[in-house]
Amino acid sequence: MDIYSLSETLTNKEWLGQPVYRKVINFGALPNNTTKNVAHGIAGIVFIMTLTGISYAVAAWGTIPSPANSTGGSSYLTLSADAVNVSIKTSFNFSATPAYIIMEYTKS
Repeated sequence: MDIYSLSETLTNKEWLGQPVYRKVINFGALPNNTTKNVAHGIAGIVFIMTLTGISYAVAAWGTIPSPANSTGGSSYLTLSADAVNVSIKTSFNFSATPAYIIMEYTKS
């Protein structure tokens, strides 16, 4: 059974012999045509295998990252992470849109 939690959980996966952990980060509202950083609170990340997200706006769920809006326009959301933060950059005002980020990673 897969567990998605705001707390770090050990998955049943391995990456090159190392156990894989998963954590969901409550990102809050997406940014308005800028970059927003949210601390993920994970110490000792060695390798991130999965970095995805989900958002909710106007009665529809969307995935993050998203290269274009549903009408083919130029709005986008990019997603990245480092040792301290999860970062989302947008080219449009998504500030009314809450998001959650899912990370799977190995640790030292």
